Amino acid sequence: MGWSLSWAALKGGDAQKVCSLLGLRQTGKQERIADSKVSGTALPTGWYVVVFNRTEIKDRTLEKLSQAGEVVGCFVEEHVMFSAAAYWKNGQQIWRVSHDGGDDRIEHLQTSGQLPPEFESIRKQQFAKQQQETAADGELRVDHVFDIPLNLAKHLIGFAHDDPSSGLAGDVFEVLEPAKSAGGFLSRIFGGTGGH
Repeated sequence: MGWSLSWAALKGGDAQKVCSLLGLRQTGKQERIADSKVSGTALPTGWYVVVFNRTEIKDRTLEKLSQAGEVVGCFVEEHVMFSAAAYWKNGQQIWRVSHDGGDDRIEHLQTSGQLPPEFESIRKQQFAKQQQETAADGELRVDHVFDIPLNLAKHLIGFAHDDPSSGLAGDVFEVLEPAKSAGGFLSRIFGGTGGH
């Protein structure tokens, strides 16, 4: 079973600010891994990250959040080998990188906007790994291009959903839930069923 989640990180944010912007409330319940529907934590790098399990966060939510500061958003759907990362500021998407490895599209990589300087070295490194993998015996075992958006996001904020070396230890994720006054929260945040 693979990962299916999205996350958004606000630079300089905290739980109260993010919850207020997204219509969430803190529960005080803690967990070591972000297993709940929605959970959040402050990162040692100065970002506050909210993880949404089994759901893709929508652009309009990232746009709203970015009106309070810099935002990096990420979406991972390993079942179809889709990954994406985007950077937002002042309500505008500055760049986006996505990979859709379904249907044997192993080298698919789509980019838009003004990419950060780190992108090119990450892209080269992952494509080199992919070529080595394929050249070894011609059989594909690992999709290294899938990691390009994820590695770029991790480089920027110091967090990856599947990397325990993100500087987090113990029950650091707080379970978040819709505020009672935020009726229809999930449909507003995620826009229904999702998709990419």
